Amino acid sequence: MPELPDLEVFRQNLLKIAIDKVIDKTECNAYKALIGGSGEDLKEITEGYKFTDISRRGKHLLFFLNNKNVLILHLMLRGRLNYGETSSAHLLSDCFWFQFKDGNELKVTDRTRWVKLEMIHKAELEENSKLLSKLGPEADSISLGNFENILKSSRLGRIKPLLMDQKKIAGIGNAYADEILWESKIFPNRTASLLDKEEIATIHKNIIKVLEWGIKNNKEELKDRLQESQRKWMNVYRKEEKPCPRCGNLIKHTKVNQRDTFYCNICQKDH
Repeated sequence: MPELPDLEVFRQNLLKIAIDKVIDKTECNAYKALIGGSGEDLKEITEGYKFTDISRRGKHLLFFLNNKNVLILHLMLRGRLNYGETSSAHLLSDCFWFQFKDGNELKVTDRTRWVKLEMIHKAELEENSKLLSKLGPEADSISLGNFENILKSSRLGRIKPLLMDQKKIAGIGNAYADEILWESKIFPNRTASLLDKEEIATIHKNIIKVLEWGIKNNKEELKDRLQESQRKWMNVYRKEEKPCPRCGNLIKHTKVNQRDTFYCNICQKDH
């Protein structure tokens, strides 16, 4: 699933190719994925208009139109973005596509059709968005005090699932949670509320460090492409039985809350 660094690079690349272009035609092939309106509503608020800006909130991309409407896109697990020459034929996996007058189109594809696209007026964005209203603070800008309060109020919650809980902290998923905890030398199944102040400060510092590192590596790998990174440059994620870059011990695999988890049992002690 795309996480904060992936979405941030998508956003930066989309700003280069999809801004200030008149949308000639909009089509929807996944009506159940729409929130806040119908397929006809989507056509009405986009056709003849332009995207003027694209921002990000957690794992969501926000497309601002020059008629004060906003499209909020959540790619979920399998959603993908594609940009290229307009095609006359589309696949069942093509959920939405926006055809620009310059002969190119932006497509959202998902063979599972789990993607979500919310239509909302800009004035209602902060309070009434179904996709955004319950999100926690941004992972890459959360304050240490806020982060500590979230952990200390979590009772018996484990640190990895807590980092991934979008209602607590927005933007971190499975892969980056593993990398943040490895960088912090914290075992993924530790009880979050029992971490001491130094450990909490270390995790907080490494959230920002690892997410910035992820953005940098994504940009170097993908250049201007709208693709998800293969993440081969990561330290522990999906590196089971590979040497730990820090100590040489073989990376282990386990499950935490039914999620694949990769860690070093030498660097990341369970205490």
